[in-house]
Amino acid sequence: MIKYLIALLALMLSGALHAEESIETIALDDGNTMSFVKNFRSDKPQCVLILLIGGAGALKIHKRDDGSFAYHNGNFLMRAREELISDGDMMTIAPDTPSDQADGYSDSFRETPRHLSDMRRLITYARQRYPAAKVFIVGTSRGTISSGILAVKLGDAVSGFIHTSTMSGYVRGAALPLWHLDYSLAKAPQLFVHHRDDHCKFTRFSDIKDKAEKFHIPFIDISGGPGDGDNNPCEAFSNHGFLGVEDIAVMKIKEWIRQVPP
Repeated sequence: MIKYLIALLALMLSGALHAEESIETIALDDGNTMSFVKNFRSDKPQCVLILLIGGAGALKIHKRDDGSFAYHNGNFLMRAREELISDGDMMTIAPDTPSDQADGYSDSFRETPRHLSDMRRLITYARQRYPAAKVFIVGTSRGTISSGILAVKLGDAVSGFIHTSTMSGYVRGAALPLWHLDYSLAKAPQLFVHHRDDHCKFTRFSDIKDKAEKFHIPFIDISGGPGDGDNNPCEAFSNHGFLGVEDIAVMKIKEWIRQVPP
């Protein structure tokens, strides 16, 4: 009887922690909308992570003929979702660009009041739906233009910001909004995570380490993996995207998140 009850409890727990995914949409101003991919193992997460992917930020969420949904999922943060939610205490929300920005964000759009307003709407959704959870914004590559700007502008609206493979803003024509961004103006905790051998000229390891030291922001460096190979060093399947060491990067991120107070 005891063995039966133990087995039943294990089955119930495994069901409660079964990975699930949904596509949801929220309303924005002027009749626009924002859809997002939500991944979770519990409907009562302790933390909600809003994932801002690289590139132009467009997931291109669309419905297939059979009614299922498809979207771009090769980005580091999209590949890392399963590991991020693996313990059941965290949920990820990966937003697509708004309906009127279907081709993606320009760097300049990321510093507009409109972008700030859109992200506030998404944060409000997370706060209302999961009132007991801490909310974090996690950016990678060009997504760190948004995460950096939002860290300064959002105050304590969220519990923290994580910038991975961060754009330095020191290369002509790239990430201009970050050139003179004062990260010290942020009120919520921040973290930089970077691959020691990131060979992308827009995200040089030494530049970000210097920024972390200048603004007194915790810095985690990751090493290892198969390297860039013949891949573009600024694309996701390279050291820039933590290829082969995603689990290590995620483990470090989760460790940091869990020590941030509510």
